[in-house]
This record gives sequence, structure tokens and C-alpha cells, in this order.
Amino acid sequence: MRRALKTDDWSQLSDKVFRRLICYEPLQQATVVHCYLSVESEREVDTRPVLSWLLGAGKRVCVPVVVGKQMVSVCYDDRMTMVAGKFGVPEPEKKTRVDESQIELVLVPLLAADRSGNRLGYGKGYYDRFFNRLALEEKIFPIKVGLAFDFQLVEEVPIFKTDNHEDVPLDAIVTEKNLIYIKRR
Repeated sequence: MRRALKTDDWSQLSDKVFRRLICYEPLQQATVVHCYLSVESEREVDTRPVLSWLLGAGKRVCVPVVVGKQMVSVCYDDRMTMVAGKFGVPEPEKKTRVDESQIELVLVPLLAADRSGNRLGYGKGYYDRFFNRLALEEKIFPIKVGLAFDFQLVEEVPIFKTDNHEDVPLDAIVTEKNLIYIKRR
């Protein structure tokens, strides 16, 4: 359904998500933010305005890069040359790793999510492994915020846990209509 969005509709919905997101207090307070680089052809929530706002607000921004089976965070600024990375996702040509222990908030792409914070990603588990690695190795637990359009909210997303994989729930979801805070039990 997301891919069927016309460019104007996608831009308008993305702008509404952006306007709601920048009112989110944890984002305003964060100094180091990890943000995905949206893929326009996938009609993910457009993060270009978000990235611009973050930089304008003086925040340190990092973006994901896939290295093997892991996702790592690299520095980002809007003057960087971007290239197509794995799966066609844009990434900086020059990749300078950041100290991931300083990341306070992560903006996460998704295909679907439920109001319990369970997220359906693209099926490769990069974000789940990233969050689990930060928790185990760095002992940090950044705020995880999913960006989505309201039609991506579903009743329930099944969660998976195996010996080598555990789905990591979101702390909040921002859509054009809602800011959903997830309460942990």
C-alpha cells in the first residue's frame, strides 16, 4: 500500500509525520540521533526533512551502514556524497564510525507496527541485532522510535525469539495522526 502512494500524497503524509516527530520531547532533548536514510521508491517516511532539522538543531547525526550481517552507525552531514549501499539504501561514501555508546535515540523504518511496539521490518533483522548488540556490548538502551504512516498500524505483529534472534520492540511510534508511547510491562 505504501508503494502505491502518489508523490504528492507521500510528501504530504511525510511532512505531517515530521511535524509531529519534532514535537516529541525525547527527540528535542537528544544530542546524538541515529536516523535511517529513507528510500523514496519504497515510500518510507521521508527522513530528509528530519535529517535537516536534526542538523539545524545542532544534533550529532549518524546513519546506518550494513557491514556483513551487522548494522553500524556512521557520521552524517548534509554535505556528504551519498552512494547506493546494500539493498539500494543510500549511505555516505565516506564512512566514519561513531561511538555508538553515545546514541540516545534511534529513528527506525518499518513495514508495519502494532500499538505494543512490535515492528515488522524488512526481514533481515539488522535493527534487532543492532539493538541487541548495543544492549549486550555497550550496555546502552537508546529510545527506539518507529516512523510510519497510520495505515501501517495493525492489530498485532507476531514477535520472534530464537537462540540467535530476538525482536526488539519500539518505545514510540510516530505517524501523521498519532504519537504512540509504548508502555512496557
